[in-house]
Amino acid sequence: MFSRKITLIMAMLVLTIFAVGSVSAADDIVTDIDEPTDDISVDEVVESTDSTHDVTEDNTADEINQAIVDASADSTNHEVNFDYGTYYNASYTVQDNVVLDGHGSTLIGDGTHDIFLVTGKSNFTIKNFIINVNNNSTGHGIYGHHVSNSLITNNTIFNCSDAINIYQEHINVTISDNTIYDFTGDGISLVNFNTYSDSDFANLANSTVTGNIITGGEYGMFFGGNFKGDISNNVITGSTYGMEFKGKRAATNGKLYATFDNNNITGVTHGINMYNPNVVFLNMTNCNISVTSPKLNWAIRTNADFGVTGYIGVYNSYFDGKISTSFKNAVGYNTANNIGF
Repeated sequence: MFSRKITLIMAMLVLTIFAVGSVSAADDIVTDIDEPTDDISVDEVVESTDSTHDVTEDNTADEINQAIVDASADSTNHEVNFDYGTYYNASYTVQDNVVLDGHGSTLIGDGTHDIFLVTGKSNFTIKNFIINVNNNSTGHGIYGHHVSNSLITNNTIFNCSDAINIYQEHINVTISDNTIYDFTGDGISLVNFNTYSDSDFANLANSTVTGNIITGGEYGMFFGGNFKGDISNNVITGSTYGMEFKGKRAATNGKLYATFDNNNITGVTHGINMYNPNVVFLNMTNCNISVTSPKLNWAIRTNADFGVTGYIGVYNSYFDGKISTSFKNAVGYNTANNIGF
């Protein structure tokens, strides 16, 4: 009997020990769960939310400009997404390192201000906007000077003086797949008026103008001073001058090095004014240049400032209009399979 009591007491002690142990383990588990929860701060959650810079048509221009400033300063997310809609009184100052995506939104100017100001900016993207500048006398769609390392793509720009005008200096700028119409000045104007030595020009980063569709205006495209890069797959119709290459800031300053492929310039008064004073390289292939009065007007016209220090080749292209003798002489034997040249 005594032995049975001892056994019972021992069993109860063992159960008590396990019960205490279970409570201690449970306390440890609660402590382990609480610790990572304490590590999640409210500030971190808010910071993640603040890293988006989306805007809507209910935002004012000032609020959108602030979103652009915030995106430029953001170390992780530089994109400003425009919620699809119509934005009135649009006028925005682009900042470095931002991506502005319109997602098909329409921007309507106030008739006084330009839409996108890009002066002194680099590493930006402007894409997927429909831009109604609302001023075809002096208004610009995208406007400014000293622009580098940037992309302007897939926009529609109209009701303006100049659609895209980058002056004084551009370096490594890509303008692609834009549709431009109902303008009175320049569809696309790119100027680099610096004076480069041959070695400095050789090291200049390329720019690209490709896939743009331009209708009307005085100049479909204007290239002032220096241009180095690719001009290809553009369609220009109805302009007074399809393209012009001209010295800037003086008529005698500027170098040209360009591949010039698959451009269609038709229904224009004059095709190309080739006034660049120093053509280092120009290779024209698979192009169509046709003017409205071929017996009177120029498919390619030069002036006294036109000069060639390098190579010009013309291949597999069609011309309907007069061509300057000085341009033909510069091409020489670097030509094949052309019509009207």
